[in-house]
Amino acid sequence: MRKTVLVACLSVLALAGCGTSEPGPDEKRQAACEAFESMTPGSLELHEAVDVLSDGSATSTERQSALKLSLDQQSAKKRTDPYDCDRDRDLFDRNFGPFE
Repeated sequence: MRKTVLVACLSVLALAGCGTSEPGPDEKRQAACEAFESMTPGSLELHEAVDVLSDGSATSTERQSALKLSLDQQSAKKRTDPYDCDRDRDLFDRNFGPFE
């Protein structure tokens, strides 16, 4: 009987230690950073420009800026350098959220 209780207690402790836990903020940020860096350069800027152009409440200045940006992304002025989580921090935070 004692062996059975001892084995049962050890089994419960072993199973409790094997459970999966939610990744921490640093792990989530690293995974998001890897996804961010693998995206096609300029795609996020173009997406934001399209959002502004489709927003009925956007001002004419905002629309003009968004149209210029979208045209730049389709011309020789397009972004060619890859995204970087540290260098493009504002863009990263706007699209993936802060991890704090």
